[in-house]
Amino acid sequence: MVKTPCEMAIWYILPSIRKELVRIMVKKGYKRKEIAKILSISEASVTHYIKSRRGCKYKFKEHELNEIEKVAELLIKNESNLEVEICKLCSMFKKSLLK
Repeated sequence: MVKTPCEMAIWYILPSIRKELVRIMVKKGYKRKEIAKILSISEASVTHYIKSRRGCKYKFKEHELNEIEKVAELLIKNESNLEVEICKLCSMFKKSLLK
C-alpha cells in the first residue's frame, strides 16, 4: 500500500523536525521543561528526542537544517505560532520525499 505524502510526513518528517528543534534548544541551554512548553510536547518526549529514540528516520540536508534553525529562533522568541511554522516546514520537506 502506498503512503500519502502527509502520512510520510507524520511518520518521518514531523518527528525529525521535533528532534532537530529539541537539539537546537538544548544547544542554546534550554531545559527540558522549557523545551516541552515551547514545542507543546511532554518532557518525556523531549528526552526521547535528546536520546535519539525518536526522529531519526529522516536526514535533513544542510539548507533544511538552516530553515529549522530559523524556526527554532522564532519559537524561542515567541515571535510565531508553533502550528504554523511546523506546517510550513513539513510542507517544504514533503516535496523532497516526492522526488
